[in-house]
Amino acid sequence: MSYNMSADFDYYVKHQSELVDKYDGKYIVIVNQKVVGNFDTMDEAVDDARKKYQPGEFFVHLVGEGKDNYTTTITRVRIHA
Repeated sequence: MSYNMSADFDYYVKHQSELVDKYDGKYIVIVNQKVVGNFDTMDEAVDDARKKYQPGEFFVHLVGEGKDNYTTTITRVRIHA
C-alpha cells in the first residue's frame, strides 16, 4: 500500500481543533490518519519519524489555530531593472 499524504493532511484539517487542544505549538507526526508523535522542534519530529518510517511516508506539521496554520499564498514577482 502506498502512502497517502493528502489523507493525512485532510486528517489534520478535519481534527485541527482537537489537535490544538492537545498539541498546540508542537510538531506532530501523522501516519495513516493517526498522530504517532509530538515534539518541540521540527528536527526532533523528522529525526524520530525517519527512524520508524521511510522518507515520504509521514506528515509533519506545526500545530496551531486557524486556517492560516495550514494554508499559504505563493506570489511570484518579476523585477526588471
